[in-house]
Amino acid sequence: MKDRQEFVGALRCALERGAQAACFVLLCASLARAAGVPVQVTPEMTGAGMVSSGVELPTIPPPTGNRKNPVPSWGKPLPYPIVIADRRNNRLIEVTPDKRIVWEFPSPNLKVYRGNEDVNFSADGRQLAVSEEDNYDVHLVDYERRVITWTYGVPDTRGSQGTLLNYPDDAHLLADGKFLTADIRNCRVLIIDPKDSSIVTQWGRPGQCRHNPPQQLAYPNGATPLDNGDILVVDDLHDRVIDRPD
Repeated sequence: MKDRQEFVGALRCALERGAQAACFVLLCASLARAAGVPVQVTPEMTGAGMVSSGVELPTIPPPTGNRKNPVPSWGKPLPYPIVIADRRNNRLIEVTPDKRIVWEFPSPNLKVYRGNEDVNFSADGRQLAVSEEDNYDVHLVDYERRVITWTYGVPDTRGSQGTLLNYPDDAHLLADGKFLTADIRNCRVLIIDPKDSSIVTQWGRPGQCRHNPPQQLAYPNGATPLDNGDILVVDDLHDRVIDRPD
């Protein structure tokens, strides 16, 4: 009965709000629950709830630079504003070197977006890749519109089948538009195509947690793209660093 109520509620949400990302994820969660293991959500995991700084934010300027051709430095100690995953406040904030909040994305829905742990800009500065370890999902956030545009994983459900994840860490949108994440407790690194949520590259296998890249990885804790096109992977169990497992 509970699963049926969740499904009906998610379907109503999708119909009333035009199948926005948050509603779509709730719908997928109700359908996929049987394929994974439900996770008990604790007060520590929900943190302070849906938090906003209340700061009046400036208008977002048009992008004038990118990772290869950045805008002029702001000086020291930081050359540019930084985006922070404010995990237990369940929000992203952008802070300038002089400590002003100039951009913010508070959680639109704690079921879908909670405990953001890693955040990284896309190369063009228009999207943000976000991972949520103990919410078992990853997201893309449109920087200008401040909306979730894509989600992979099922909130509060861990597993390895279908689109399920198990403690995903790190999140990067690669230059070709693919999404990179380290699925720690499934002992694999994934490259996913957001266009259809298909896995296009996988290093490691769930249940085979040992250091034998690329066939097996031992709880990979990080996966970071490098300027030369390689991917740096941290294999956590044996404290190994791997430069492109294949």
